[in-house]
Amino acid sequence: MSTTIIVAIIGSNGLWTLILYLIQRRDKKKDPESQLLLGIAHDRIVFLCRKACERGWTTEGEMDNITQIYKPYAELGGNGTGKEMYERYINLPLKGEES
Repeated sequence: MSTTIIVAIIGSNGLWTLILYLIQRRDKKKDPESQLLLGIAHDRIVFLCRKACERGWTTEGEMDNITQIYKPYAELGGNGTGKEMYERYINLPLKGEES
């Protein structure tokens, strides 16, 4: 019985689709375009978060902009300084929009 289940799982199209998806996703993280985008996003996140942290506050507009950059950055595997700066940044107090 267990042999039948194992053969069914290995032979199923869904399993191979999942394996191929995971391989393609891993390979995509290594391509030069993804690495370049990851680097640019990291630079912007660190710069903008550092600027706001030094100021001591942020606005809703800035928070939205930085979060829009951070989400795909994190999905591409970004971490380290970018993640650390973003985590500090999201705890800043919000003030009204800058004029």
